Amino acid sequence: MSALAAATIVAKRHLALARVISHSFRQHHPGVPFFVLLADEPNELLDSNTEDFELLTLDTLGKEDLLPWCLRYEQLPLSYALTPVLLQHLLGRFQRVIFIKQESLVLGRLDSLLQALEKASLVLTPHLLEPLRGENHLQRELAILQAGTYNGGILGLRDCRSTHDFLAWWRQRVELSCRHDVAAGLHYEQRWLDLAPWLFENVEVLRDPGCNVGHWHLPERKVCWSGTQPLVDGVPCSLFRFSGFDGAAPNQATRYFDRLTLDQLSDAGRVFQHYKEELLAAGHERCRQWPYAWDRFANGMAIPPIVRELYLGMGKDIVQFGNPFACGINSFFAWLRQPQRTDRPALTRLWFALYQRREDVMAAYPDPFGADHAGLIGWIRNTGWREFALDRAWLPESEA
Repeated sequence: MSALAAATIVAKRHLALARVISHSFRQHHPGVPFFVLLADEPNELLDSNTEDFELLTLDTLGKEDLLPWCLRYEQLPLSYALTPVLLQHLLGRFQRVIFIKQESLVLGRLDSLLQALEKASLVLTPHLLEPLRGENHLQRELAILQAGTYNGGILGLRDCRSTHDFLAWWRQRVELSCRHDVAAGLHYEQRWLDLAPWLFENVEVLRDPGCNVGHWHLPERKVCWSGTQPLVDGVPCSLFRFSGFDGAAPNQATRYFDRLTLDQLSDAGRVFQHYKEELLAAGHERCRQWPYAWDRFANGMAIPPIVRELYLGMGKDIVQFGNPFACGINSFFAWLRQPQRTDRPALTRLWFALYQRREDVMAAYPDPFGADHAGLIGWIRNTGWREFALDRAWLPESEA
């Protein structure tokens, strides 16, 4: 078994992010293999032979079992949910694995994390190392409480029984519960990490102020950058995270906290600009135009969010449908188009679910299978499909 590997997960349109992580990691850890899991399907646009990382596809990890995940979750949540799946695969080949989430830049050697992995089975990094101060500090701390104690931007794992137990447990949770739902206590895959130090042995919390630096604590940190590696509170920065950063919004540090601007961050703002330049050099403008494999059924019809929600809500019962993207007689697609009640075939399961999510429509048509049926179908045909931004092909067929 080899000693060390690192990895990330992206869809094709975010391939430039993976290129930046891989290149920056290998600059500081030459000779260490870097893997990129494609939470997508490759096509002729992507030539893995020209990349400086090893590309893994879902076929490598057991695509048939993972296809339901691809329909349950949209692009970003899917990449998060696949984290324990990828790590299970790599820990069968390597003694230690570093996982780095997309939107990251390695700026120095990750020695503090690697040293912790000499003894620890799992290494986590906390969002905060000290209480927040300054403007909106209470609001920001509340946001961190909702996101989780630990940031999943970087993880260190060692091949041992405790780690495999943790990954099996984590995988089971995110299979059906990797979504952003504050009321339910969920922030994608990340909130589950809060339980890891108490449920599994030999978990270490890394208190290195230079590892996993991000927007959540930048207003309190002193960042100086005069050479090739920034200093954070006087400590060399090894990993900088750009969670929620979109270079198209020129002065905004993250979509998660719109009042934090790059102008406020001094030298840290320069790191963001450097990262943007790295992305552009890695072909970000071209890659972001590439199609995503899991946003359409096999017949080409776009998959609206309500369809993913219904599929997710069925839990393990979806096994009856087989390939979730198929469109045959016994498929999930066919099930959506079947009538909610056989005596009213125009009101399909999909449209009845949409009806139940609109209080105004329910108030206007309180008897959908009786006196208000014709009016509801008329609303669906005239304006409903537009309001839900659905393909016209989802319109109900005539009952005549």
